[in-house]
Amino acid sequence: MSLHKTIVDNLELFFRFIYKWITDKDEVLGEIVYTLHIFGFWTVMVLVLISHTIYPVFWFQAFIFSFICLVWLQHVVLNTCVLTSIETRLLGSRGHNMIDSLLNIFGIPVQKETRMGVTLMLSTVGVLFLGLELTSRCVMYGRSLFGLSTWL
Repeated sequence: MSLHKTIVDNLELFFRFIYKWITDKDEVLGEIVYTLHIFGFWTVMVLVLISHTIYPVFWFQAFIFSFICLVWLQHVVLNTCVLTSIETRLLGSRGHNMIDSLLNIFGIPVQKETRMGVTLMLSTVGVLFLGLELTSRCVMYGRSLFGLSTWL
């Protein structure tokens, strides 16, 4: 059994256990997972914005980076998103996925290739830029420790 199938099977069992008091229908459970997936994505985006404007402290940015890095690793190692796999399993191949909302906003055709391409691109760019920012913060901190100018 593959790692991807094991993770998706266990997550599906988890969602079925947590939401069994609401429904046992696949379509309804799929919509719940879809809604949570969208909510989680936009929550992380808001947290990134907050960590750069309202509360720009290192530990908070490092926490958000770590979470996004884990999501990115899951996308790269498994070559898919496990939540999208659950959505597809429960809603069927004609159902919608979280990434479809972003594709529609930018007028990108919704296809298997564009879904995966945009997912990998967004998570890679997020990890890249947030990682570069944390690296620069560490370098600036090191410069200040050694009494070097943080402006030059």
